Amino acid sequence: MNGIFRYAKGVAASLIIAAVGFAGNYAQSWLFRGVEGPLPRSTAVLSGNFALSGHSSSPQRSTIPARAAEWRIAFVTNRLDAVADSATTASTATSLNGRTLSEQTVDAICAMPPSTHGFSEVTVPFRRRRGECVVGASAESQLQVRPLKRRGKADFYSSLQTAIDEAESKDILVFVHGFNVSLDNAIARAAQLAEDMPFHGVVIAFSWQSHAKTTEYLSDERLAERYFWNLAELLAELRNQFDDSVRLNVLAHSMGNRVALRAISALTGNIDPTGQPTDRLQLASLNRRFAAGQGFPLGRSDADGRFNSVVGPRMQDFQTRFPAWRSWSADRTETSPISNLILAAPDVAQSEFKTFINHIRHAASNIVLITSDTDYALKASRKIHNGRYRAGDSQAALNIEGVNTIRVTGVHSLDHLGHSHYGSNVQVLDRLAAYLRPTFDVSQSMSAFAR
Repeated sequence: MNGIFRYAKGVAASLIIAAVGFAGNYAQSWLFRGVEGPLPRSTAVLSGNFALSGHSSSPQRSTIPARAAEWRIAFVTNRLDAVADSATTASTATSLNGRTLSEQTVDAICAMPPSTHGFSEVTVPFRRRRGECVVGASAESQLQVRPLKRRGKADFYSSLQTAIDEAESKDILVFVHGFNVSLDNAIARAAQLAEDMPFHGVVIAFSWQSHAKTTEYLSDERLAERYFWNLAELLAELRNQFDDSVRLNVLAHSMGNRVALRAISALTGNIDPTGQPTDRLQLASLNRRFAAGQGFPLGRSDADGRFNSVVGPRMQDFQTRFPAWRSWSADRTETSPISNLILAAPDVAQSEFKTFINHIRHAASNIVLITSDTDYALKASRKIHNGRYRAGDSQAALNIEGVNTIRVTGVHSLDHLGHSHYGSNVQVLDRLAAYLRPTFDVSQSMSAFAR
């Protein structure tokens, strides 16, 4: 009995020590808060309305005097429930629009259901703290998302073109959310980000198939790593639809980095249409199959680069479905298709992150990594992944050439886990605004910017 009592006392003492240690660490993260990292070139200065703090000139924004900002946020999603109506189940969603059996097979193999395009109005009240993003019924202090309005793809891009034509800032920002986020919350966060930076161009929220439940982390993880082609298609279409003078920017958060990095890797040709990584031998084999019009191999190749699996659907079906595959490869691009690629708190293994960056470095003019010393969500993710550091954890100590790193220390009342600093930390919002605002070079003649 005495032994059991001593054992219980030992366990209790250990728990108390652990609790005190955690409390001390958490208290320290409240006391010591700061943001470190590079700003854009000092020769780039802000001009006109873009230098004003707290006010966006985006054509997507209007105001309700003295009460709120109204944002008309564009969205694209591959969520099956966004496609399906009451008579359509998830299992039949990929057969919409009269697609052939072979085309449906391609969709299933490549985890690419039809994308849904549309717009939604979001009310962002003025009576809230900068960085606060709470969706609710209170019009005075909480964001409100109106019902989604679906649009056909042609109509969707026509509306985006009109907005770009009206915008003073020729910028597009694609926001990719993280784990445990619904479509409505993704749209709301995109509006809050644009309002609080502020951002002056056109905002698009891309929403992947997160279950929006804390308990579905592992399931969300699998979905994020497979359903990336819809984002790849969106990025390729945006680059093709608009003039080269329009800057394409991408901001991905947490698990959304897995979607974004894979989407860009697919466009650069480092991931094939089935989601498998490629190398030179595999690419050469795939290109020969494309040229010969042969079937697509389903599976990995052996050590000699020969595919050892069955032949899949017709290669021309893949060519039709994925015309953008490899279109951003280093040998096909003269200029980077993405201006700013911002990777906030990536929930990606550090070794995998380095591999992705090495493959896609040429696709972005500027890559920004936002890390934190006190990101408790990523510390939990590290435990789930057998102690492997996540790229968004400052302890991973990533030092990748050509990547600008912003390091955040501390948490605050708007972000208790220290994980949503990209949208809630005022200092981070200021830095993001500095990267995403239009600039001009002071070496140029001022007359070039006169209106």
